[in-house]
Amino acid sequence: MTRRISTTTVCKSSISKLDCPTIGYEAFYNCLGLETVTLSNTKTIDDHAFELCTSLKSAPIPNSIEFIGKLAFHGDSKLTTPALFVKENGKKLTIDTAAFEGTGIEYTAFSGDITVGDYAFMHCNLKCAVVEGNVKLSGGSVGYNNWKKVPGFTMYGNANSNTYASRSGIPYVKVDTNKSYDNMMNELKPYFMRMNATQFGNDKGCCAGVAIAQVLTYTKKLNWSDWFPAKYNGKQITSFLDVPENANTANIPEFQKYITDVYNYWKNQNYYLFYNKKCGYEITLTPETIDGYAKLTEYGIVLPAALHVYNHNHSVAIFGVEKLKTPVQIKDDISNTTKTYNYRMIISENGYSFKEQNGKLVAKGCDHFTWWPGCQDNEGWIPVEDTYIYVSTNSGTVGDCYQQRWDKGKNVKADAKISTLNDYDMLLASDFGTGKK
Repeated sequence: MTRRISTTTVCKSSISKLDCPTIGYEAFYNCLGLETVTLSNTKTIDDHAFELCTSLKSAPIPNSIEFIGKLAFHGDSKLTTPALFVKENGKKLTIDTAAFEGTGIEYTAFSGDITVGDYAFMHCNLKCAVVEGNVKLSGGSVGYNNWKKVPGFTMYGNANSNTYASRSGIPYVKVDTNKSYDNMMNELKPYFMRMNATQFGNDKGCCAGVAIAQVLTYTKKLNWSDWFPAKYNGKQITSFLDVPENANTANIPEFQKYITDVYNYWKNQNYYLFYNKKCGYEITLTPETIDGYAKLTEYGIVLPAALHVYNHNHSVAIFGVEKLKTPVQIKDDISNTTKTYNYRMIISENGYSFKEQNGKLVAKGCDHFTWWPGCQDNEGWIPVEDTYIYVSTNSGTVGDCYQQRWDKGKNVKADAKISTLNDYDMLLASDFGTGKK
C-alpha cells in the first residue's frame, strides 16, 4: 500500500523528515508553517503536493525521484534549494507542468533521461542550468519569466549545441569538464583568507563571520571597496589574500574596519549559524543529493554557501562538491582505519591560513600536519586540496567524512570528531543579507 502524508499532521511542525516512496496529491498543499522538508527514498511527488507552502525554504530532492507532478512546488517563493537531477543506469525522471514555477530556485541541473514539462521553472530566479544526456525541455521550461528570456541565464553542457537553447535564443556553453576544477580554483583564489588577518580564533569564534564575508564578496553583495583601501604600501588590494598576515595583531589602521566587520557578521547578525537548528534555511547534504551538487562543480559552476558544523559550532565557506575521478584512500587518525572516499567538499577552512605559491593555493593551520614545535614560517605548507572534507558514498561507509583537522588537530576539542555528513548543513548565499539598511 502506498503511503501518503496527511496535510493536517504535517502543518503542526516547521520541519518534516519523510522516508516514503510517495508524497500524495495535495499532501502539503498550503501548509503555511512548513519551512524545511528532507525526503528519503521518495520516487513520486504528486500534483500540488507542496503547492503554496510559502514558508518552505529547503526541500532537497533525492536521487531516487522518478516523477514530480504538476504544480508540485508552485508558488513556494522562498524555496531556494537547487533543483539537481542526475539519472544514471537507465533510470528516468519526469518533471511535469509548472512543477517549480514561482520558486526562488537559482541553480538546476539535468543529467540523464529526463523530461521537463512546460514552464516547469517559469518565474524562478534561475541563473544557469546544466543540461546533458537525453534531456527533453518543453516550452518555456527553463530560462523564462513571463515568457521573456531571463537576462544572463546560461545553459551548460558537454555537446556542441542544444536544441532548446538554440530554438529559444538562450546562450549555450560547451564545457571542457577536464579543466573545470582548475578554472574554479583560479576564480576562487581571491576569496581565501589569511587566518591571522582577522580576529578569528577559538577564543573569538568569528569563523562564521569569515565565511559570511567570503560568500557575500563572491556573490558581489559586498565589494572589496566596502572594506579595504584601494592600495596599501603601494599594492592594489583586490582580494582577501592581499591583506597583510598581521593586520589584526599589528592593529594596522587601514584594515580595522575589515577586521571589525568580519567579527560583527558573526556577533551581531541573526544568521542562525550556531544556535537555531530549526531555522529552516539550512540544507543537509546527503548521499542521496550529493551527485547533483557534484554535477554543478563538474561544469565549473560555483555554489557559494556557508557550511555549518553543528557539534563544534564552526562554519566555513563552501564552493562546491567534487566527484573524484580516482577515489582516494585515507587512514583515519583516530580509528586507525583506512577508508575510500569518492567525493570532496571544496571549502575554505578557517582553521588554516592561505597564500599563493607558484600559482597554487597552499595552506597552513591548526593540525599536526602543518605545525609542530619548532616549525618555521616557511615549513608545513600543504596544497589547499588537503584541507577539503572528503566524503564516502560507498557501501559500508556511506556518509562517512574525513578532514585531517578534525581527526587530530592541535586546537580542536577532543570531543569534536566529525565523521559523517549529518554533522554538516549548508546555508546558501541567497539566504545572506549584508546587514546594510
